[in-house]
Amino acid sequence: IFGIITTFTSYLTIGIGLKKIYWFDLKIPHGPSWAIAIGVPLALFLAGLNNFLAIIGLLGAVLGGVEGFIMFKLWRAARKKSQKKPVLEVNLSQSMYYGLLTVMILGGVAELVRGVISR
Repeated sequence: IFGIITTFTSYLTIGIGLKKIYWFDLKIPHGPSWAIAIGVPLALFLAGLNNFLAIIGLLGAVLGGVEGFIMFKLWRAARKKSQKKPVLEVNLSQSMYYGLLTVMILGGVAELVRGVISR
């Protein structure tokens, strides 16, 4: 029961976020943006992509790697261009920075390869 509730609420949260992206950022009207956000996952499920846990695991690992990569790049750019002293300062050595980037990229690629091979 808790798994169903957790999955459903995260699906709603992501769906509402997607709808708002389509509506506000991409200027798609309210009705079609809702239909796209709800309809695409439903269409994929009906098309045969119904191993939900495998899809969630694959997308989570790949998008998590991409998100981590983007966050590290943004952090570094903000650190170089900022004129204010940050409230919380994180000091990473050059090797630690590139090591973490490599881990993010390799984790996403490994999960993508594992997902393609297991299919």
